[in-house]
Amino acid sequence: MTDSIGDQPAFPRQDDVYDHGCTGLTKREHAAIQIMAGFAANHEMNEMDTERLAKLAVEEADALMDELEKPRD
Repeated sequence: MTDSIGDQPAFPRQDDVYDHGCTGLTKREHAAIQIMAGFAANHEMNEMDTERLAKLAVEEADALMDELEKPRD
């Protein structure tokens, strides 16, 4: 598969044929949402601008996807 891990479906169904027209969240989107939820739970982070938090969540999700693309040691 040539897609990066972040572009793959987060919750694929076996009866679905995966293509770029699939519905639902990608792994990248799902990771960013989870990271954003962690930020929301941290009262110190609540004082930051929400647009900055959203960008930071996506940056963190991208870093996670990059790390997951690396071969295992």
